[in-house]
Amino acid sequence: MAPDAPRITLFVPGLFTLPLRETPATLLAGLQLPALGRLLARATAMPVPARGLEAVLFHLFDHPTTEPPSAAAATAVMDGVAAAGRWVLRADPVHLRTDISKAVLFGPDTFALEATEAAELARDIAPLVTARGWRLEVPAPTRWYLAADSPLAIEAESPKRLAGADVRQHLPEGAAGAPWRGLLNETQMTLHDHPVNQARETRGEPIVNSLWIWGGGAAVAPGAHPWAGIWGADDLLRALAGEAWCGPAPAAVPAPRDMAPGAHLLMVEDAWQAACYGDVEAWREALEALERDWLAPLEKALRGGAIAGLVLHTENRALALDRRAGRRWWRRPVAPAAVALWEGLKR
Repeated sequence: MAPDAPRITLFVPGLFTLPLRETPATLLAGLQLPALGRLLARATAMPVPARGLEAVLFHLFDHPTTEPPSAAAATAVMDGVAAAGRWVLRADPVHLRTDISKAVLFGPDTFALEATEAAELARDIAPLVTARGWRLEVPAPTRWYLAADSPLAIEAESPKRLAGADVRQHLPEGAAGAPWRGLLNETQMTLHDHPVNQARETRGEPIVNSLWIWGGGAAVAPGAHPWAGIWGADDLLRALAGEAWCGPAPAAVPAPRDMAPGAHLLMVEDAWQAACYGDVEAWREALEALERDWLAPLEKALRGGAIAGLVLHTENRALALDRRAGRRWWRRPVAPAAVALWEGLKR
């Protein structure tokens, strides 16, 4: 093994969290996943003290897991929002698809929004915010912020974690939730039949019919992290990565010889979005791509000494493999490999 061989952590949220109603036979029938099967059989399980997508990202960047910093404050620094001494919340534009029984959330990572559209929508929403003594800031079309000089009491999950969920089950409750529910109601009334949305509907694009407020907290200073290189499109990942961010995750694993020595983090999200929205075919395709473009090449690189170690990390578990563990030939995956995957999902 090369003395400066890189170590790879592959963060694949959604791999072991499947809000899909189909049976295992439907989900896994016909899938050939030998590299994933061997990893499940031979890797060493590692504890994941954090729970939830944002909390795990903070954990991967060595932030305390007992009380993670504010996701909104972290991305505000990236977006140039003056958060010092202020309390910030994300107030992201979302699409709610409603029927008689539920309102399903589609986050801003599922549609495109032009800067001019965001500016027009924000212009009409801003008076609702300033009337409450807060400020609305829109540094990026799909990343909006509420800022205040004192703490704003709200606990809400991110649009990414609630993707595909019925948000009526996740609205802020109790006395502290009343002003937020009021703001959301007024915002939805303002956005209803807004000219921007009328134009989007004419073009067949999802309308922006609500905001989702989340991720609040005081400003935090960026900290040191263990990564020499970081790939991924997630907003919080980019904010925490700083200068180590190399760009969105490529279509396949980069060549280890092109990586600097040290630890590298790659976040691949295809399985997450497919699982959240219940898209079985997309989830199966994501697993096949993970096997073909990531796990099989990384397993080969590990065997040949091109990388020093591999960690497959999700939002609820982590599996570590080095060359020694990779030679645990007696830990054979159940055939077919898809069965081994399902056994891994149940553990």
